[in-house]
Amino acid sequence: MVVDGKLDDYAAVTFDEQLKGWLDRMLEGEATKLGVDLGGVTFVNSAALRSMLAAARRVRYFGKSLLLLNPSRAVQDAIGITRFAELFAEVGEITDQAPAQFPTKVRSAASDQPSLELMIGDQVISVRDEDSLGLNGTIAPELFRELSGAVDRNLVFRLAGSQWWLEIPAEAPPVVKLDGQLLIGGSRTAMSGDHLLQVAGFRLRLHVLQLDARDTEDDLNQQFTAAFSRAAAWVDRAVLRGPKDR
Repeated sequence: MVVDGKLDDYAAVTFDEQLKGWLDRMLEGEATKLGVDLGGVTFVNSAALRSMLAAARRVRYFGKSLLLLNPSRAVQDAIGITRFAELFAEVGEITDQAPAQFPTKVRSAASDQPSLELMIGDQVISVRDEDSLGLNGTIAPELFRELSGAVDRNLVFRLAGSQWWLEIPAEAPPVVKLDGQLLIGGSRTAMSGDHLLQVAGFRLRLHVLQLDARDTEDDLNQQFTAAFSRAAAWVDRAVLRGPKDR
């Protein structure tokens, strides 16, 4: 999982939801080491760090390891202030390099827009607006090189506002089915939740993560206040915790 930008007060709530959802899917696979790449993070608060610590404990419970990869300078500074590294070392690992068996990374932008993930075995691929799937597509074209048929006519994923769409070219590949329903050339299908996509001889899982809407400013403030309270309590314990308590 690759995280970019600021993990500030608002983004930390989004990050926590995306991290939990990502773990739900990855823990079902065979990979024993799961990684969160923090190289592009420009700011991180204690709530986001707390989410990572909780995630590492959960992964360890399943007999696997969570790695924090390539921590940026901003992340390193936050880790140093809270003594997070000492706490995290008990349940996970912080490293500058990914292990050889580390699966394809999923990119997670701290945003209130829905994210779309494509899953092939243990590989989880983040889909971006206007990404395409096929022999000449932007997503894993190597998967289609040994397939017969006109798979070079790419399927396109588009994000319009808060809705993901799957667009089929006018001259569709031999077989394209979404949840068992045959899609015709030139069609456009809305996606939400989990889907099974069949393209020629391949079957792939799609997952749309749609964040819950925050209807009012009061609701937002209540969620932020709760997150701040939990984060503050955790930071206090982390700072005050002595060697004899560990």
